[in-house]
Amino acid sequence: MGKMTCRDQYDLVYCLNVLDQCSNPIEIIQSAMTCTKLDGVLALSCSYQWSKKHLQDLREVVTDIKSYFDDSWELLEEIDLDDKFRFNERYSKLFSCHVVLFKKI
Repeated sequence: MGKMTCRDQYDLVYCLNVLDQCSNPIEIIQSAMTCTKLDGVLALSCSYQWSKKHLQDLREVVTDIKSYFDDSWELLEEIDLDDKFRFNERYSKLFSCHVVLFKKI
């Protein structure tokens, strides 16, 4: 897959619970940051369930998604959520989801 590009910028960009399922999460984050307008908000979440079957480089595993951001971003909110989903209404899996909102400054 080629490098992701963003042609436009937006007031709100979000990437929810996909990073740990991508082969190159840093590329996804950089693209989302590029797509966020100045004074825009980037909402990002991750369950930290990194999988070797998806991730190309294990050095990209992070334990805190805030580490992707530098001082050109202002942390607006940080929350941890318990999330649930069901398979065939007989099986339930619980996992934690870390959510951050950053404003591009």
